[in-house]
Amino acid sequence: MMVRTTLGTSLLTAGERLPLLFLSAHGIKVIIDLHAASGSQNGQEHSSSCNGISEWAKQGGTDYLYESIMATEFLASRYTNNQSLLGIELLNEPSAEMVPFDVLEYYYKWSYSVIRNHTASAYMIMCQCIRGDWTEFVNVLPADNVVLNVHLYNLFNLDLFGMTTAQWNIDFVYNDQLSLLQKLNMAGNALIFVGEFSCIQLYLVI
Repeated sequence: MMVRTTLGTSLLTAGERLPLLFLSAHGIKVIIDLHAASGSQNGQEHSSSCNGISEWAKQGGTDYLYESIMATEFLASRYTNNQSLLGIELLNEPSAEMVPFDVLEYYYKWSYSVIRNHTASAYMIMCQCIRGDWTEFVNVLPADNVVLNVHLYNLFNLDLFGMTTAQWNIDFVYNDQLSLLQKLNMAGNALIFVGEFSCIQLYLVI
């Protein structure tokens, strides 16, 4: 069994309350996810933005990227010796419109070197960009327990999924989304992990 727990850079000490000894005793593995980076990686409310603004990748002023590096360093130094730790997700759902690929690639490579100083076995988990090309990331890092986390939501795409039937959604998962995952799996170094998904639209024609 595996659980994914989410933290923000301003709430890292909340991780001290993670019941890792309990989880380890029961054979439960944990992915610790940097879900809300200071400066916001996508301008949405779940990534520490209250006004739709993303400044995480901007140069000058507060160095939010460096704060995120220090956050991954903190998590790695504290938890990599715990048997229940499965991996660390470096950043949740960065926006392709707000975070340039070269900045994100730089961050992932820097985080990789920081965490690998503490552990060679924990999974290093990247996340696909919102409205970005997912194949860009499959070869960013070496092939040693590196993972690309993809989120497959039928829930929010009204243009494609609006007013469709439940069976149409099921067929889309088995055909189109399965084909996408197979393509990503064959494209490069990263293992593919579906970390979030929804199976159906809210407004279905039954």
